[in-house]
Amino acid sequence: NLFLLCFLGGILGARLYFVALNLKSYLSRPSEILATWMGGLSIHGGIIGGFIVGWIWCQLNKVSKRTIADVVGATLPLGQAIGRFGNFFNSEAFGRPVPEGFPLAVRIPAELRPEQYQDSSLFHATFLYESVWDFAIFAFIYFYLSKKLEAVPGICFLVYLALYNFGRLM
Repeated sequence: NLFLLCFLGGILGARLYFVALNLKSYLSRPSEILATWMGGLSIHGGIIGGFIVGWIWCQLNKVSKRTIADVVGATLPLGQAIGRFGNFFNSEAFGRPVPEGFPLAVRIPAELRPEQYQDSSLFHATFLYESVWDFAIFAFIYFYLSKKLEAVPGICFLVYLALYNFGRLM
């Protein structure tokens, strides 16, 4: 029950965060604020929304927040690794242009390219870079760290946050 509620809270948080970042645009079309099928979710908002719902659920059910946080910290990166492929299918979240023959290039349709890159068709596959990073975080925390730090609840989630944000920074 907890994870279903956190999932729903995460989707709502992801959308509301995205809308908040693009508020000026959505003020002119408020009917699209909850239209997630049109794209526009933010992982940071998803984490915040899921965290809030999880925290409330743990409070109401008197369950250790740190233990639940470790389960989330060990599994959320796998969901992110899979979810990043939505960026591929939507031709979004790509990097700067790359030359022909670049091994990890992704072709972006002209109508989805930024104005300054209309002359380029191949771009860095940043969704793939992040997906690989997220999968590495999952493997490290789930298969190695969670067993080593079982006696210290909550640390795996903090490690996840640190590693994920380090990867985003890169």
